[in-house]
Amino acid sequence: MTSRMLRRCMTAVGIAAVTAIVSLAPVASAEARGGASPFAGTYVAGNWSFPVTILNGGHIKGSDSGAEQDKVSIDGRVSADGSYSITLSVTSSRYDERRDRTLWHTSRYTLLGTMSLDADGNIVDTPDNGGSFVWVRQ
Repeated sequence: MTSRMLRRCMTAVGIAAVTAIVSLAPVASAEARGGASPFAGTYVAGNWSFPVTILNGGHIKGSDSGAEQDKVSIDGRVSADGSYSITLSVTSSRYDERRDRTLWHTSRYTLLGTMSLDADGNIVDTPDNGGSFVWVRQ
């Protein structure tokens, strides 16, 4: 094989490889973006009185400030198959008379489990540590 024939062969292989990559690019980028989450929507979660939103990409968020300056927030992610990870943060305050100031404390809890939709579009949440609760679609 002459060097000219080798260059033509390598050029043909290179063009074929670029064509294959370009033709697969829309598929790969669609997979990377992910489709709309089947759980996307706004819910009232369990005993909480504040709304929790699940975005199309599966991001879970919500927060509420109570009358006594307590704050609860939820942040997490749910995949299309329903597996989730959520961090629940609870910030509370108490007035320390001896020091004459307000003291703040934040506790964080991580929840792992599986979500599924019931016939009404509500989320039935089953944590890995047992039990279950419902998020009602708004």
